[in-house]
Amino acid sequence: MHFKNIVITTDFSEDSFRAFDAVAYEGKMEGSKLSLVTVAEDWEVPPAFYGYLPDPKLVDDYREEHRKKLEEDLQKVAKEKFHGVDVTCAVIISSNPPSDEINKYAKDNNADLLVIGSHGRGGLASFVLGSTAQKVIKGSPCPVLVIPRAE
Repeated sequence: MHFKNIVITTDFSEDSFRAFDAVAYEGKMEGSKLSLVTVAEDWEVPPAFYGYLPDPKLVDDYREEHRKKLEEDLQKVAKEKFHGVDVTCAVIISSNPPSDEINKYAKDNNADLLVIGSHGRGGLASFVLGSTAQKVIKGSPCPVLVIPRAE
């Protein structure tokens, strides 16, 4: 089966990196378009707190620095893990659940395969199968390849 447009997710955990090998091969051998996506939680500062800041713009500056750092990290991972394969990188910062943003990205970018690790940085709630992975499977607009946790 050939996939033209593959979306790979990462939370920068080792388990999420395990999915990269299979996808890199597909990208290199089949010429598939690869998109590497990470979702970071956005946060709101209570309006009353702004009065205590010497410069409220500091919050926006911090958000932008955080986004740029994630973008740099994602580019670095793409270069290291996808040896010579062209990968589009996307950083999504949102207060929505990561699964919603991943599925929206897959839909908006016409993905025909979504790849996710079975476990990421989740805790006890994601013991059997990562809760983000479960939600992605339930709401995905395309087939989902779930890469199991390493032994």
